[in-house]
Amino acid sequence: MDWKVQAVATVVFAAPGAAPVDSMHLWERATGKKPDNFQNLQTHNQASGSYGRYVLTAVAHSNRFEINFGSSPDEGADLSSGPPTLDDAQAAIADIVELTKSLIGDQNPMRVALVANCLALVETASDAAKGFVEATHLDRIPDEAIDLSFGLNVRRKFGSAGWEMNRLCKWSVGQIMFMMIDLDQSTGMHTPRMQIAKHQVGLSIDTNTAARPIPLGAAQAKSALDELQRDTIAIFEGGYDALVAS
Repeated sequence: MDWKVQAVATVVFAAPGAAPVDSMHLWERATGKKPDNFQNLQTHNQASGSYGRYVLTAVAHSNRFEINFGSSPDEGADLSSGPPTLDDAQAAIADIVELTKSLIGDQNPMRVALVANCLALVETASDAAKGFVEATHLDRIPDEAIDLSFGLNVRRKFGSAGWEMNRLCKWSVGQIMFMMIDLDQSTGMHTPRMQIAKHQVGLSIDTNTAARPIPLGAAQAKSALDELQRDTIAIFEGGYDALVAS
């Protein structure tokens, strides 16, 4: 299957009692400039905008911060073949890990996580069901089945320490729907042009450090992110076989 990555994210969980971080501060440290958008909500605040070839969103909660990379289509791009995805999955995963390590600095995180949301577009619902079977190695699923999902967590020990890595993967089948909108530059009017529905097989890869009673520390958190990166890329490329092989 032709898997693409729609978005990739890291999460850094703070140790109890740590001072909360602010998404505006995270954004400015990451980019050296002000964000294009900022929202201060009841449960969190977030800053977003263009960051090189990515759409970067920094989200700050009271006990964690998240860094998200997504993709935005070029103006006038034809999206009839599917939603925008990241051009180079491996590079995006590597880039977000390096950025997150720099933002951790000398903090003392409890846990870190790396999440990749992937999809493979297909022509029909039947193709999606067949692709789901192919991806998960499950059988006896009828072609006409819909709303399929299957997930499992295969833990392993980190190579650099005695603690454990969660590797939670979930495959699903469904439709992705989005709308193309034309913008009239002279009037600012938005006109819906076309609603597009695509069948897809989805894959969420969530690798993270298993919960522990003591913080990781800055050095171990950064080392852990390197290992999460390697496992995420391996599962993205090798799928179910790569998950259960180690």
